[in-house]
Amino acid sequence: MDVEDEDQEGGVAALLEGLDEEQDAQTKAGKAGSGAGSNKGRGLLGSFMSSLAMRVVGKQALSMEDLQPALADMKRKLMERNVAEAIAQNICDSVSRSLEGQKLASFTGVASFVARAFEDALSGILHKRTTDLLLDIKKAQERGRPYVVVFCGVNGVGKSTNLAKIAYWLGQHNV
Repeated sequence: MDVEDEDQEGGVAALLEGLDEEQDAQTKAGKAGSGAGSNKGRGLLGSFMSSLAMRVVGKQALSMEDLQPALADMKRKLMERNVAEAIAQNICDSVSRSLEGQKLASFTGVASFVARAFEDALSGILHKRTTDLLLDIKKAQERGRPYVVVFCGVNGVGKSTNLAKIAYWLGQHNV
């Protein structure tokens, strides 16, 4: 059987939702410095879109000048969430390439363009991979090595459910 990451788009969407909905602990605690105009507590995409929208209101196409401050903020926020600097830069570069020169009509246009560019950037990094899982496991067993599978993702995306399905399937194949 070939195993393909069929939930990749769902996983990316869940990651985007998780980043966008994430709230700052300082905002919840009501600490000073998180005024009404602040981007704190908005999540990664929310603050990126807000920052970008303020620069493009009334403009016809996005320029690198429009994108640079928002991309710097996006990179910083990704790194705060333990994304490696090289990966954060790769994501920002991809988003920049996707958005530069795009003509936007409204704020909703900004939101959809940014979300799509961010999804595309993440999908480019998280390549789909097809493998014959049973064959790989049997090869590892022949070498006397364990076969390791890692299930990772944000809360609520189905890690435990998929782990149970794979365990059941492996049991069906006497592995």
